[in-house]
Parts: sequence; structure tokens; C-alpha cells
Amino acid sequence: MSNLTDDEYAVLMICAEGQSMAAIARWEKPTDALVERGLLERADKFNNHITPAGREALNTHEKALHQHLAENGRKIVDARNQAQMSAEQAAQHIALAARASAAVTGDTLEQSARQWSSVAYSRALELLAQ
Repeated sequence: MSNLTDDEYAVLMICAEGQSMAAIARWEKPTDALVERGLLERADKFNNHITPAGREALNTHEKALHQHLAENGRKIVDARNQAQMSAEQAAQHIALAARASAAVTGDTLEQSARQWSSVAYSRALELLAQ
């Protein structure tokens, strides 16, 4: 991503909006660190303003965040699609097993599907444990 901490990022965002940042309490360490790195300019302990380098660091950090979110979004969509396809295949196979079983046992299709679902679930847990 970038070399900004979450608190440093928050300080830069506040300063980028034209606000001054006071280096007190929770904000003291990140504000002081940004001043040391030249990303903030200090008028006094209570008035710190963003520098051009600070704006550049903020933009770089935000671009990296957006890229990270986009990559994770694609991974989520791909995982969801794979899971949906696998669940559909499992359902079709359970339906096939239920029909074959019900034809010879006399169970209803629903009873047979429940039994095969249980078998498939147990087997899935075994596979996950490997």
C-alpha cells in the first residue's frame, strides 16, 4: 500500500480539507511524524498544514487503497461465482442420487435427497479436514 499509518492518513485527509491539525492527544505522534517527513508544515504545536509533498503522499495512499479495494472486489466476485457453480453442481448430483435411490428404496424424492445431502455434507467435512 503506502507508508502512511491509518492515523497519519486521517491527519492528512483533515489537513487536505483546509483544516489545521493540533498535535495533541491521539494526534500528536502521527502529526509529529508527518512534520518530520515534510508532509505537514508546522506553524506552532496547534497549527499544522499540509505541504505539496503531503498532498502527493495522500493521493498515492488513496490510489493504493482504491487499487486494493478493486482487487479484493474482483476476488470476492470470483469466489462467489465459483461457490455458486459448485453449489449448483452439488445440488444436481444430490438430485441424481436421490432419484436413483428413491427408485429402488421406495423413499420419497425429498427423503432420499435429505439422506444424500447428509452423506455429501459429511464427506465435505472429511475433505476439509485433510
